[in-house]
Amino acid sequence: MDVVVRIEEIWRHLSQPRILRSLARPVPLRIFTAKAIVAEPLSYMRANNFSQTIALRDEKHLVLSAEGITHWLEAKSKEDIISLSETRTSSISSPRIAACCVYLKASDTVDQAREVFASDIGKRIFSALVTENGSAKEKPINIVTPWDFMAGALQK
Repeated sequence: MDVVVRIEEIWRHLSQPRILRSLARPVPLRIFTAKAIVAEPLSYMRANNFSQTIALRDEKHLVLSAEGITHWLEAKSKEDIISLSETRTSSISSPRIAACCVYLKASDTVDQAREVFASDIGKRIFSALVTENGSAKEKPINIVTPWDFMAGALQK
């Protein structure tokens, strides 16, 4: 690659950083209510090859992750009968569900999001919900995961 072209790319990246509000989503963002049956977010995750989706519970937007649901299922396995066809997303609770997510502002940059995940060592943050002001009570406009960086989805 020509050195001048590369320098221009670096300059553009530094002078006009991409903000999270501008990121395109491959699939429309879907938010499941507390009344949704657990099979709904699980089917959505499988159909789109996602490991996480968003649920609204107690006026807060939370991430339902495959790992969090697995931990919940393991805890429930001590019961004789679990009816997944009747279980609502509001029933799924796990300390991991609340702890695996952070909230970022729509005006934050892609580099700031990358830093959140890079400084995550030991915290197991699986996603960042992007809202207008970075609040859990606001409706998310996007979700960013470490995989987005590894897969190169946020490079350009």
